[in-house]
Amino acid sequence: MDIGEIRTDHMTLPRSEKLHYYENFYKTTGKLVHPIVIDEENRLRDGYISYLLARKYGEQIDILKVPSRQSIAKIVIGRHVYRVDGEYRIKCNKYYRWLYDLGHAVVPGDILRVETKKGKAYMCVEKIDYLIGKECYSQHARALKHMENTM
Repeated sequence: MDIGEIRTDHMTLPRSEKLHYYENFYKTTGKLVHPIVIDEENRLRDGYISYLLARKYGEQIDILKVPSRQSIAKIVIGRHVYRVDGEYRIKCNKYYRWLYDLGHAVVPGDILRVETKKGKAYMCVEKIDYLIGKECYSQHARALKHMENTM
């Protein structure tokens, strides 16, 4: 699909701080933060800043087409970290997923405070993705318990 076919007339411009945060990530890494989500009528559902940056820089972007009635949830995927001498270090090689619905800009490399079974911990974001449909519903209740005081 050509990115020019995506409808964004219902979108409002993002906050300039958020746009600059994502754009700095793109300029540093050469990668867009996450895919964009459109519905069956090619209306943008999520990923507006990624869409804007893809248009501005002529980048290819992954597009997920999800019917408007289908649920979606943004997730962050990463590993636990701990701080030593002012630096964060990977605690283990196991990856975890958390629902992310805080509305703040988040990019790979960010450190987030999250709720775990053992209390608060820190994680390094390594990927941002989406849960769709049934997977979204099944993970939602479980993840809500761990997201109450994440920041």
